Amino acid sequence: MSHNLHPWSPYEERSNAHSVGRVTLIWAFGQLVEAMLGFMPYELPTIFARPEDEGQNDAARDLIRLQSEDMTRAFVHARLASFMRPLGGGEVQPIPSEWWEIDEPLPRFAIGAFDPERWAEPDAVPTHRILVGAESFDRWLAALPELGPLTARQIEMVTEPKLRAARAVSRQAQPAVEPADKQAPSDRSDLAGVGPPLISIEAVCEMTGMANSTVYKRIDDDGFPQQIKLGSRSLWYKDEVAAWLREKAALRSN
Repeated sequence: MSHNLHPWSPYEERSNAHSVGRVTLIWAFGQLVEAMLGFMPYELPTIFARPEDEGQNDAARDLIRLQSEDMTRAFVHARLASFMRPLGGGEVQPIPSEWWEIDEPLPRFAIGAFDPERWAEPDAVPTHRILVGAESFDRWLAALPELGPLTARQIEMVTEPKLRAARAVSRQAQPAVEPADKQAPSDRSDLAGVGPPLISIEAVCEMTGMANSTVYKRIDDDGFPQQIKLGSRSLWYKDEVAAWLREKAALRSN
């Protein structure tokens, strides 16, 4: 028996098909996306239903795609155990690691199933549900680095190149960094090679001395940096907020 599953629709379900010592790929990937990106699994159908915009929607989809590629590498290198079971029930069998050596893994994650007879064809009608070893998944997920909120560099790697270049030029114009003995302790997002962090509305208010409502009003009326929507969260580039404050200070001096 074959099934034609609609991409991302399995993430709207709240249940996880039962299998001793295993979880569905849908459940596991939903856990990964929630842990690393802050998106709830049930948000994925909406994210992929939105039109292309060369902005936040595309960035969100590309970041999810990067997570699928990371998980695929774990399958290829046998850091994660994967299994297949006929849709509707039946015998569980391991999936050979070489069956994960595919050019575009995201379609497989979108439905959580595939056809083992045509495993390299993303358009093949799925016949088997994909399962993940629960123990190996827990170990793998627990070992992933705690990155916290998405950094500016993580966003920039999937956004428009001219915007990335403009931000680089802007950072070059910023004042020199203070001596090490005068700097506040940094978190992981400030380490070399990671990039400036994204910050929450609470941190924005602390930096600017403005209330929440004033921040959003300044976006419309006074050129305050636009927030980035990631799932249910609104975040700001810390360096953009600092640049806006410097601009206001310069205008006051003039």
